[in-house]
Amino acid sequence: MSALLHNTFKNIRHDFFRAAMTVVAIAMLVTLFNIVLSLFFGGKYLIDSLTQQATLTVYLQDDIDFTEVNKTIRELEALPEIAPPVAYTTGEDATNAVTGAFSLDTNILEKYNLTLPASLTITLRDHEDFETVKTLLATPPYASKFQNLSKTQEARENKIRQDIARNIGTLNSITMRTIVWVIAIFFVVITLLMSHVLHIHFSSRHEFFALLKMLSGEEKTSAQGPLIVEGMTYAACGVLLSIPLFFITLPIALQKNTSAIIAQFPITNAILIELLVSILVSIGIGSFVVAWYGKK
Repeated sequence: MSALLHNTFKNIRHDFFRAAMTVVAIAMLVTLFNIVLSLFFGGKYLIDSLTQQATLTVYLQDDIDFTEVNKTIRELEALPEIAPPVAYTTGEDATNAVTGAFSLDTNILEKYNLTLPASLTITLRDHEDFETVKTLLATPPYASKFQNLSKTQEARENKIRQDIARNIGTLNSITMRTIVWVIAIFFVVITLLMSHVLHIHFSSRHEFFALLKMLSGEEKTSAQGPLIVEGMTYAACGVLLSIPLFFITLPIALQKNTSAIIAQFPITNAILIELLVSILVSIGIGSFVVAWYGKK
């Protein structure tokens, strides 16, 4: 084993520049793949968030007091179907927001006593919980705290909600299938490019293969070992070098804060799988090169 490692690192030192370029090339290929993979996980998280979450706005009765509002908010936030926080908007804030958005004259609103009621904006954990929560709010003790929607408004909001859920579901399905195929194709391309890099590096060893052709039996097998281990070393070093390259290049490539994307990317699992695949590829390419160029 010591002789094997000694000969392996002797080969690396003998042609250090080319060895370093091989490692850098592998690292850049793996980094590029990780960037694409991280965008996949980030995009999937965003689409899943849109698919799962929906909001429901309910209007409070005019005579409800602030203490009762706080109690209701705490009760709603404790429900398993609702994702905290439940947002409270006063009637004054809602009126100011509408007048500001549509440049309305506040004097006219005051003249005709037009004000908006206070409301609660509830975020659901899944859009399928919409009917469950709406039914809950329509029964005691909540029914007396909220204003009822008109049938026309309720039907219109239900149709909008169903259309949005259906469209997001379709978008999610199409996007996920497309991205999975892109990732699969990209993985094959990266593997082939890595194989090409290692093949070019190994096939340049003319003196080695000339010697290999003159050997046979145990001597030939012993001479092949350092080349295989050398390839494994390049692959492992390339994958490990890709880790800092990934964290450096991702923010530069996207020109924005990437912490949310990185948080969704299982970098440890990805690196372990890439390490295993790259080592297997290096063994395969090393064995092929030895068998092809070393035959008599």
